Amino acid sequence: MNIHKTYFHLVPQSFQGEVRLRSYVKGLFPYLETGSAVKKAFQKNQILYKGRPGNTGDWVKAGSEIVFNLVFDLPQGTKDTLQIFYEDDSILIVRKPPGISSSGNNRSFQQLLKSHAIPDTDTSLPFPYLIHRLDKDTEGLMIAAKNMKARRLLSEMMEAQSINKHYVLIAEGTMNQDSNFISLDLDGKQAQTEILSIEPLNTKDVTTRVFVKLHTGRTHQIRRHFAAIGHPIIGDRLYNKDGKNFKTGLLLCAYKLIFEHPITQELLKIRMPIPKKIAKYSINSKE
Repeated sequence: MNIHKTYFHLVPQSFQGEVRLRSYVKGLFPYLETGSAVKKAFQKNQILYKGRPGNTGDWVKAGSEIVFNLVFDLPQGTKDTLQIFYEDDSILIVRKPPGISSSGNNRSFQQLLKSHAIPDTDTSLPFPYLIHRLDKDTEGLMIAAKNMKARRLLSEMMEAQSINKHYVLIAEGTMNQDSNFISLDLDGKQAQTEILSIEPLNTKDVTTRVFVKLHTGRTHQIRRHFAAIGHPIIGDRLYNKDGKNFKTGLLLCAYKLIFEHPITQELLKIRMPIPKKIAKYSINSKE
């Protein structure tokens, strides 16, 4: 089943820049954030300029109308598989299972969200749009926007690091909380992971359960930080290939989000149950 949604944009009369159409539309409409997405849209004649199929080299002129016709296939039978922890007219918070990419291919979690259709309004998105990513092997809570205003505000909040993301993991060895922070640059950029608490676990091999909070969002940050300090995460096939593996996958979960709702400013504290594969080894606490 195909879904079709049309977005309109009128170039302001005050516009005086010299910009090609391919550059102007990048980021202007939903799902056109990258150059490759823009290129595909032009190839499919999904972008109209002045009532005709647009060309990438067209110069944008004041007062001109630009139309983006978004067409996508709606997957069948997937909505019931979504575990939703919060939803209103603007945002959706849902659990991504392990083993599925956040975005980037036809079997991604973003594709599954296409089944969660949104009532059509002038500002709505056709389906919830993820505003951040989790590693393929990491499960946990993800935030998606349901309209353009929420998407813009959530993206700004993510950039400003005002969305608190909490994780739980099981690491190799006995950890001592000598420091509350792991501050090791990654890829030439500052990266900081806060250690909130640690707990030795009742496992055959010596392990520690750790609760952490991200202060930056570098690629594979938690996994790389814990490998760097000599306590790699159990089941990490990339940074702990020859280490311990309980045959239950990566023992890392994004289990809690704390942030102000971008529209209502209500403080949201959303938590999912800690997966059994992580919770069952606890000695001192009940999850």
